[in-house]
Amino acid sequence: MERGRVKEFILSEIKKEQGRIDELNREKGESESARSSWSSHQITDLEAQIGQHALSLSRYQTILQLLEHSIQSGTIGEGSIVLLSMDGEEEKYLVLSGEIGGAVGEYFIISSQSPIGKAIWGKRAGEEVKAKVPQGEILVKVLEVS
Repeated sequence: MERGRVKEFILSEIKKEQGRIDELNREKGESESARSSWSSHQITDLEAQIGQHALSLSRYQTILQLLEHSIQSGTIGEGSIVLLSMDGEEEKYLVLSGEIGGAVGEYFIISSQSPIGKAIWGKRAGEEVKAKVPQGEILVKVLEVS
């Protein structure tokens, strides 16, 4: 159920980013036909914006690919959506391999290569583990896995 919501959100973001890139490319084309010093500055700015949106688009596409190839087994692995309690704080996370960080909608991303990602990998709901983080050791309780 949650996996479907995450995919819907990502597909929506991909569509928004692609639309914004298309819009910026149209503006760039119009500016290129103006050929003035002002338009060359505008083109540089538009190219920078296109680059930022292209990076965001690529990030969402990578996350979607990882989710689509993940296996749901009841244990935490690639593409798992988990509810964790860490030091009494409950948060929803999306577990992905690689160095993808940040958030996807209401979910934070945990890299499988991070200390917490390594500690919870292969665990099931109800299990507790200790993870060594730069600030010390924290207790992580897996509340839900989907």
